[in-house]
Amino acid sequence: MPVIAAPQHHHTHIRYRSLLRLAFLLLASSLPLILSINPLFAHSPSSQPVSHVPVQAVIPNRTVCHYSGVFKDANGNYHFSWLHVDSATGYIMDQHNCIVDLRGFNSAGTEYADGVSPFPGLNSQRLSWFNSMFKMNYIRLNLNVGWWNSNVYVPNAQMYYQAWIQQWISWAEQNGDYVLLNRTNEYQIPPCGGTITYCPAQGELSDLDDAYPQQQFNAGHLLDQTLAFWNSIVALYKNDPAILYDDWNELHDITASTWLTVQTTLITTIRSINPRSLIMLGSYDWNNTMNPITNGQVPDLAYPNLVYDWHIYDGVSGQLQGIPCNQGTSYMWAHWGTESMREFTFAHQHGHGAVINEWGGCLDAQQYNTALSTYAASNHIGMAYYMAGNVVTNDWAAINVNGILAQAAYARFSH
Repeated sequence: MPVIAAPQHHHTHIRYRSLLRLAFLLLASSLPLILSINPLFAHSPSSQPVSHVPVQAVIPNRTVCHYSGVFKDANGNYHFSWLHVDSATGYIMDQHNCIVDLRGFNSAGTEYADGVSPFPGLNSQRLSWFNSMFKMNYIRLNLNVGWWNSNVYVPNAQMYYQAWIQQWISWAEQNGDYVLLNRTNEYQIPPCGGTITYCPAQGELSDLDDAYPQQQFNAGHLLDQTLAFWNSIVALYKNDPAILYDDWNELHDITASTWLTVQTTLITTIRSINPRSLIMLGSYDWNNTMNPITNGQVPDLAYPNLVYDWHIYDGVSGQLQGIPCNQGTSYMWAHWGTESMREFTFAHQHGHGAVINEWGGCLDAQQYNTALSTYAASNHIGMAYYMAGNVVTNDWAAINVNGILAQAAYARFSH
């Protein structure tokens, strides 16, 4: 808190108290009017029940937050604040205790196929155009652990994988975007392009994750490979406040107790190199719920600056730009309302951030879009649309129907 110097004269002290009393009365009498005309003082309306912050929590005065997390200097360069999770509210905040609402897109394609899609011919200008179309500040960069560790050559990027990912990060930061490094898969099949004609699939059949269900992490090479990846890339970005971490995307086919052991290993590994950055994590059921913790199967993770992650899809399937797309209905959407609020509220009340790191996906229905984004904006829950290529036309000349809805979703966040 600011330090207030003691008054030097008795009359000054009386005048100070009088002015303070007058200011208090004026503020109290005008508060209803302020709340009615300035949305920065209150949450946006929501069609769903809104979780309330405990009485003892201190909510920052957002009118004094001229920026949240990132600001641009006179030379056009972006500067990033270290983010943290407020232990009282579970909100993500910057170093000035301003709330930072992360919202953006998944790269999806930097971890399979040619390692470049869905941004064909990506350069800084193309990413700038994409940023200009959406009120975004966040990119979830999906990474192939095997490609990083062996540093394979990416023909369509004309550089090796580690250099390609670093280029991606540089372009994102040049556009004012926080970057979430997301450990997505781990196979060794190289990206296609040039003389390599086979493009590995997103869910590659030869991926060891598919051949052997994830049940022996602590004794197996999958965890060892992931720890080697984190030791390498965290060391590279340990002093960069724009970099955040998603320790293992969509764990599945393991028990709750093994999941907890794996998460503890991943978190402590990252924290040993970078003790400051946010770490995001989902459950052991493809990130559909956080039930192992919220239902008490395992104890809550008692680490600071953790953000719990949900993937929420509406189950609408059909044709997207002439290509068939199918997706299931996520648990959180099937139980939208009391159950979804219970899980989000649990995270915030236990001092953890909350994020929906995958949503949208195939066909973005209006009701679903509005319900998710309104609740997220009202309760300071981050969002990352899946995926960037699903909101633009095939030639990347304009945004499509999904893109228009995504624009409206992110416009619901105050800043």
